[in-house]
Amino acid sequence: MRYPALHSSILGGAGLLSPLASTLLEILDAVLVEGYLRGEVPVSSLGWSLVFDRYLNTAVYRPSEGLQLLYRVDDNRESASYQVAQVTCYESMSDVNTGFGGWGTLFFGKACGSDVQNMLKYSPPWWLIGDSKGFYLLIGDYYSYLPDSVRGTPVVMHYLGDFESLRAGDGYNTMIAGHADPNVMSSDTGAFFKSYGSFGVTHSAGYAYAEASGGALGAAIGLTKPEGGRTIGSGVTAVNPLNLSTGDEIPRLSPMLISNTTGPRGKMPGLFSVWPNIAGATGDTFTNSAGDSFMIANVEIAAGFWEQYAIQLNAW
Repeated sequence: MRYPALHSSILGGAGLLSPLASTLLEILDAVLVEGYLRGEVPVSSLGWSLVFDRYLNTAVYRPSEGLQLLYRVDDNRESASYQVAQVTCYESMSDVNTGFGGWGTLFFGKACGSDVQNMLKYSPPWWLIGDSKGFYLLIGDYYSYLPDSVRGTPVVMHYLGDFESLRAGDGYNTMIAGHADPNVMSSDTGAFFKSYGSFGVTHSAGYAYAEASGGALGAAIGLTKPEGGRTIGSGVTAVNPLNLSTGDEIPRLSPMLISNTTGPRGKMPGLFSVWPNIAGATGDTFTNSAGDSFMIANVEIAAGFWEQYAIQLNAW
């Protein structure tokens, strides 16, 4: 059993994102490694370690449990167009720039714009939910979209760390899920958690990879929904599960599976699709009949069309 914790810019204390180099590292240092103060209240870290001293806005993080691979985060990409960081996983490293078995060099978003006069794009809200093995990072997606009166902040979702493998003997059940744009956090150019309709089993853009073995890069992976694919735009109208009428479909949570061309490989930790979408903004929480708690994450897959996820908060 894994027990995640929630951190966010909304709760405060762990820092703010911006296009400036190292702002992502400051947040990761606080949340993963050092802990921080939320007002006057100490907040514990997720128990990761910083393997080497930071070098030129580059840091290497290691989870304290699970496969304990090394994640090198390059947060040097500061310019008018570069507003992303880059993550590469290694099996071992001798210094912050040298390692064995590197794979999955992918982009983690930071901000949607470089104009400090537009704070929505320059310093978007973020949520980090994770534990000693991996974490989700959700960042406000304002490159093409604006906040919605019902669904709140549209987000780009990322994941870094171990997943639950469905294959016997899978000793490399770790993944990096980012996005494909090397310059800006534009979810329109291939964010892993966008379906544009039904989910397939492969993605060719190279924005989500899982390791195969010995540092070898596994096939690009995709998400599948147990209830099957849906056409784009379905479920746009959110329902209130506490005020259903006769004939309304009851919202349900379906675990998100990880697949490639050879079939299912694993399951995303604590992540569920919500169908039909329920009325609630990103960051809102709810509890199901079993007493499990969840946070809503709303993803705008195209203008006016949404997918909704729920990330479990009490256990994975």
